[in-house]
Amino acid sequence: MPKSPDGTYVRIKTERRGVGKIKTMGILLIALLQLALIICLHTLAATALRWYMIFSVVMDIFTCLYILASSKNSRSKAVWIMIVLILFPVGFLIFFLSDERIFFRSSRKRYERILASSAGMLTGCTTADMPESTARACTYLENATGYVPYKNTTAEYFPSGASAFDDMLEKCAAAEKFIFIEYFIIAEGALFKRMFSVLAERAAAGVDVRVIYDDMGSGGRISHKVKKRVRAAGIQMCAFNKLVPLYKIGMNYRDHRKITVIDGLVAYTGGINIADEYVNEKRLYGYWKDNAVRLEGDAVQGFTLMFLRQWEFVTRKTFDYSPYLYAGEGKFAEPVSSEDSAGAIESEDLSDGLGDPADITLTENLPLPESEESPCEAEENSDTLDTTAEVAENADTLDTAEPAETAETNETPESADSFETAETAEITEHAEAAQTAEIIKPAETDGLTESDAGAEKALEEGEEQPVQTGAGQTTVATEAERIAAEGGNEKDASDEIVAEESAPRRGGVFLPYAAGLEYRDPVVRDVYAGVISQANERLWIMTPYFVPDDTITNLLASKARSGVDVRIVLPGIPDKGFVYLISLDNADRLTQSGVKVYTMSDAFVHTKSVLTEKCAVIGSANFDLRSFFQQYENALYSDDDAVMQGLELDFENTFPECVQRTLVREQVGLVRTLLTAILQIFAPMM
Repeated sequence: MPKSPDGTYVRIKTERRGVGKIKTMGILLIALLQLALIICLHTLAATALRWYMIFSVVMDIFTCLYILASSKNSRSKAVWIMIVLILFPVGFLIFFLSDERIFFRSSRKRYERILASSAGMLTGCTTADMPESTARACTYLENATGYVPYKNTTAEYFPSGASAFDDMLEKCAAAEKFIFIEYFIIAEGALFKRMFSVLAERAAAGVDVRVIYDDMGSGGRISHKVKKRVRAAGIQMCAFNKLVPLYKIGMNYRDHRKITVIDGLVAYTGGINIADEYVNEKRLYGYWKDNAVRLEGDAVQGFTLMFLRQWEFVTRKTFDYSPYLYAGEGKFAEPVSSEDSAGAIESEDLSDGLGDPADITLTENLPLPESEESPCEAEENSDTLDTTAEVAENADTLDTAEPAETAETNETPESADSFETAETAEITEHAEAAQTAEIIKPAETDGLTESDAGAEKALEEGEEQPVQTGAGQTTVATEAERIAAEGGNEKDASDEIVAEESAPRRGGVFLPYAAGLEYRDPVVRDVYAGVISQANERLWIMTPYFVPDDTITNLLASKARSGVDVRIVLPGIPDKGFVYLISLDNADRLTQSGVKVYTMSDAFVHTKSVLTEKCAVIGSANFDLRSFFQQYENALYSDDDAVMQGLELDFENTFPECVQRTLVREQVGLVRTLLTAILQIFAPMM
């Protein structure tokens, strides 16, 4: 039984969580029954007709050979070959029914049209004056995804969900044009009530408010009644990839992104979701450790474009993006709102290009009439990811099938070298930048309370003051009060939130990027691999799940052996027992190579971040195969001092709260060893 930081044994379940699990399990059961029926019919045909049995044998052999010759990672190959051989004579049938190139083809085509119609809308900065490692990373991301690097941006790092949401709600309350929200989980509770109150007020004032949530992540955690109330308030709310009781490989692909964009001027991302556990209003698995980062400036445009593309995919409507993006010289096109209530201009041809912003009229987000159905509500009655009637249409594409966990990825060792190193040149550039760059401080927050202003003044005078999160409306106690109440170390809460000001800050590069099945490359894996390969001094990782592929595992081991300070922080209390066993097993193997593995005591670590001496990556992507190959993710790559110093301080404050694992494998029992070995076989599918 997990133990919370205050010493009591507690595991509180969020409301409606059980209902969501029952719904998901029911849909999964129906899908498996459909698969079982197909297998039975195939088996009957194979036993009744000898020639069909011979055909099945030939197909199984052909499928195994194809898997061996494919570019998939070795773990995926082993799993699929085992499935094909054990489930003879239907193994090949299961393999091809799980091929996303056939059963995800329609959705992929829609994504291709969306990407093509919105290509070239971002105008970032040149890579000429960047450090070599940053330039390489930016070049890869621009070539792989189309997202570009920016400067003229300030950032603030938040080491907890409570502080991030307090700041976010302040900014949302001041929104004048639009608010875009996209999260994997949106759940009813205290945080949802606070956010809905702010969003409803802004929508009534004419602000364009749009929300995307994942139907599996939020399944059962937000009722249909609440959704209707949200839409009646003028907030447009759509589900991504609606769950349906059919065996469809597309159901496995989820929107795991975490994005908030306000007026195209402010953006937030990180590991947080809109649920009470993320602000520690409720303790599911001890203290919930998470993080987020706020951007203000040009780089916000990248997050705006991410949301607009996903909105077009979900609503199936084309519209003009330009009113929501910079038209030039840091100014927006006018007007801001689009023509219809869903913020979409219908078009028969997605390749017609962007419409004239002057033809768009400003409209208010009024509550929808009960007799009308919004595009989001209509979407709930259809399937977002088209995978149904595609077998006959695309039967001729079986020449290059891939399993469910891959998306036409090139799983080769060379992909780890997505961007090369040039240590000597980079060190020189960093030294020159530290001496000559203009000091850039985070933009001041509008509407500071008296306590905020007093704390800021005290900090300037060198006094030690605990930092209040937000405008005094935290859903839980402040960070200082939490530490005192839970018996933590006697140190100022400001040390957890505010980076030291002794060193001058250098304005760096910010590159927001998206990853997912709309791209040909495994962007998440490749970025992590590139960042790891660039590290020469330190490599600190914080992740809730650690199920990497061979490329990442080998790079981490190699870096540790070469003297790099490699540290991995994992939860002390798991939310998914089986995945946790695999994560610990994978991490413990790396301790033999010199990697330092930590588990945060009495806490669930949900932060997904990487820090080296050269850059930081903060976002929604875990160090697991689902984030690498199966989910829609987003993150921020940056070498900005404010981001790196904030994340560094967060790590330094977290390490004392952790227990280091050393030679744990010698103490593991036989039963757990066998269970872990079995789970490792199916790790690529988790």
